Amino acid sequence: MTRSTTQWLIAILSLATVTGAHAHEGHAVATTPGDSLLHWLTHPDHILPLVAGVALVVVLGGLLVRHFRR
Repeated sequence: MTRSTTQWLIAILSLATVTGAHAHEGHAVATTPGDSLLHWLTHPDHILPLVAGVALVVVLGGLLVRHFRR
């Protein structure tokens, strides 16, 4: 993966994470005491920022590993 491609990937993932998190700001998901963490994580409002955030961490972690292996 070239440096330019990596920078674009990081930018897109960052934008998706921030946009999803910003769209969710101030919106509480109604939960009941019996709701599990899985129920909260799979709520439609949480999926985009969660997936984009995880992908961003994986990409940045991979870049760090690759950098220090050199």
